[in-house]
Amino acid sequence: MSSNNKEYFIIFDTNVLFQRYESKADFSSFSFNSTYDNVVNMINQLDIYESVNLVIPSVVWREMEKQIIEKHDERIVAFKKTIEKIQFPEFSISENLLEEYSVFIKGKIEEYKVELSNGINNVIEMNIATNQRFDSIVDRAFEKKPPFEGKDKKSDKGFKDALLWESIFEFVSSHQEASYVFYTQDCIFKDNEDILTEELLAMFAGVEFKICSAEDVIKNIFELWAKEIDEYSFIPLEDNFDEFSELRMWLDSDSFKEQLNAYSYDFIEETRLIKHSSTVLMEILNISENTSQEDLVSYSIDAILRIGYTIDNTSKTRALFEINKGVNRHEGVEVNTKMPEELRRVPFQNIIYVADGPSDIPAFSLVNKNHGATFAIYPHGDMKAMRQVEQMRVDGRINMYAEANYQEGTTAYMWICHKIKECAERIRKREREKISVYAQVGTPKHLT
Repeated sequence: MSSNNKEYFIIFDTNVLFQRYESKADFSSFSFNSTYDNVVNMINQLDIYESVNLVIPSVVWREMEKQIIEKHDERIVAFKKTIEKIQFPEFSISENLLEEYSVFIKGKIEEYKVELSNGINNVIEMNIATNQRFDSIVDRAFEKKPPFEGKDKKSDKGFKDALLWESIFEFVSSHQEASYVFYTQDCIFKDNEDILTEELLAMFAGVEFKICSAEDVIKNIFELWAKEIDEYSFIPLEDNFDEFSELRMWLDSDSFKEQLNAYSYDFIEETRLIKHSSTVLMEILNISENTSQEDLVSYSIDAILRIGYTIDNTSKTRALFEINKGVNRHEGVEVNTKMPEELRRVPFQNIIYVADGPSDIPAFSLVNKNHGATFAIYPHGDMKAMRQVEQMRVDGRINMYAEANYQEGTTAYMWICHKIKECAERIRKREREKISVYAQVGTPKHLT
């Protein structure tokens, strides 16, 4: 417990708490995003939950209600447009709406408020500024004072922000022996932090006030508060809080994977149309937040993707000819271009084709016919698959087969390495023969 009468408040803006319904289309319930949970977890781990108050302005509650209703209605319209395109016979969609969605979600919001109030944390709803602050709002509008300020001070945009700021003013006037953090992602507040903070502190001398937009800064402030409240029991937070935890969770979700793969269909690799492709997020290297505007926040994500695609039997043989002739490597060369063997980029005899089944027989035949190397594989312990590739060997369709294990010392490893060395020796021999022609001519000598 605090040794003085000082109070501590963290005030949330809408853009910190709202759900990104573009990625999470669950409209059957209401909750804040994981940022709120992270803040609560930090407070509770520092054991300062009895001293720190979580403040949700009424403006924020109303904005979030409006937001979820708008996103819900947008999704319904998009869904209906999609359904209209479906032409299956005897197929229809019926809506089962027990009540208007706005009424439904208002009930869910009230349930969520009760849930928050029943926890160990002290959650306060900050009332909208009363008429006493009306003149101040009007002055801000006419004078273009932040946050009532548009681009180049030529716009009246910012009423909600101004209303929120005046609500904070009125709230602080009733709690003047206190420390505050205003947690927001709104550029109008971040860009005018010094002006706004100076304005508030000039009115309330005993107040500490900070505008923050990053979770790591919030963490540092909470630790300072914890030291003030009880220095002797203070234990720093572990460095395991991730500002982008919610975004990372979505990137790792089935929903994101489905969307990622949806965009990868008909993936075009230069001249080849891939019939099906899949994209896998391998690693997230870095996440950075771009400039945010009101409820719209964008991120830049550096990541490693693995793109896989499938091609049919015909496409496999086509791909081999593309490799053979150097399609996409030599300008003007197409798969059907007539080209002498000696001018082809990769001779078939230098191609090693490794595959696993009957669908590859046309490709095996093409490589064998042109004196390349063919190797079939089967899964470990799969007798049926082993018999299948053995029959392919008996039929003369492949040169060799083994278990699909490429570790050093295995049959597959040694055979493929052997063939690579054969290719290398063949290339070296061919190049020596080219040079030897000129070497036999000899070099000019002085006449004696």
